[in-house]
Amino acid sequence: MIRIGVIGGGAWGANHVRCFSELSDACTLVGLADVDESKKALSEKYKIRYFKDYREMLPFVDAVSIVAPTNLHYELAKFCLQSGKHVIVEKPLTISEKEGATLVRLAEKKNQVLAVGHLYRFCNAVVKLKELLSDAGEIQFISMRHIHSTKPPRKDMGVIFNFGSHMFDTLDFLLDRAPKKIFCEKSNFLSEEREDYAVAMLDYGKFMANVELSWLHPLKKRDVWVICSKKKFYVDMEEQKITCYPIDITLEKTTALPAFEISVDKNEPLKDELRAFVSSASSGKTPVNSGTEGLKAVKLCDLAAKSAELHKEIVVK
Repeated sequence: MIRIGVIGGGAWGANHVRCFSELSDACTLVGLADVDESKKALSEKYKIRYFKDYREMLPFVDAVSIVAPTNLHYELAKFCLQSGKHVIVEKPLTISEKEGATLVRLAEKKNQVLAVGHLYRFCNAVVKLKELLSDAGEIQFISMRHIHSTKPPRKDMGVIFNFGSHMFDTLDFLLDRAPKKIFCEKSNFLSEEREDYAVAMLDYGKFMANVELSWLHPLKKRDVWVICSKKKFYVDMEEQKITCYPIDITLEKTTALPAFEISVDKNEPLKDELRAFVSSASSGKTPVNSGTEGLKAVKLCDLAAKSAELHKEIVVK
C-alpha cells in the first residue's frame, strides 16, 4: 500500500491529513512535515509521525502532498521529485510558467506522477455540467465568479493566481481548449503589492468567457453560467446544484419552458481528488489534474496578470 506524507499543516493541509486518514483502504498516511512545531498536535490527533524538516520524512513515504505557501511550491516539489517521490501540489502549481514547466519536465524524466490540486475537476456538479454541454447547442457565453471575503487575504499571491487558477482550470476542463486571447483588469484596494479584485475576459473565438475574482465580496460564491443556444445552465459549485433553463431566444420571440434542477450526486471533491492521486501514484497512470494541466492554468494566470499591468489584450500562444 502506498505511503503518504503531507507537507504543510495549515488549515488546508489539515484537510489533506484528514482525507488521507479516511482513505486507509487505499493508502497509509505516514507523517506530517511542518516547520511550525505547533502543528505537531495535528500529527498526534491522527496518530502519525511529525517532522520539522520535510526532507527527513521522505525516506518513509512513496508520495507527498504539498500544501505550503505558493512561493515554496517549486523548491519543495522539485526536491521531492528528484528524490523519487510522486507529488500532488496544491494550486497554483507554481508562481511562474517557467518554474511549472521545469517541474513537468522533471516528473516526466523521473517517471513520477505530478498532480495539481484543481479539485473542481472532481466536483460532481462540474463533471455533470461537462456532460450536459454535449447536447446543449453552441456555447454563446460563459460567466464565472470566485468571490469571498470570509478569510484574511493571502499574503503569498494576489487574487488572480489564488482564485483565477481554479477558474481558468475549470474552463479548460469544461471546454478542452485554450482561449485565443485574454484581457484582464485588476484593483488594489487592500494592498499595493497584490491585487484583490480582477475581471478577466477570455476570447474563445465564437464565444467569450468572463471570470470575476474577488477578495472583497461579503458573500462566498463559486458559480458559473453557461449560456448555450438550446439550454442555459447555472451551477453553484459550492452547493453542487445545477439549474437548467430551457429557453430559446431570437430577435422575434423568446420561448421558455419552466426551469428545473438537475440531480447531482454530491461528493467531497478534495477526498476524491486525493483518492485519484493515490490511484495514479500506485498505477503510474496520468491523473486528470496532471502537472501539464496545472501548467495551463499558471500560463493563463501569468497572461492575465500581464494584461492587467499593460491594460491590453494578450494573445494566448
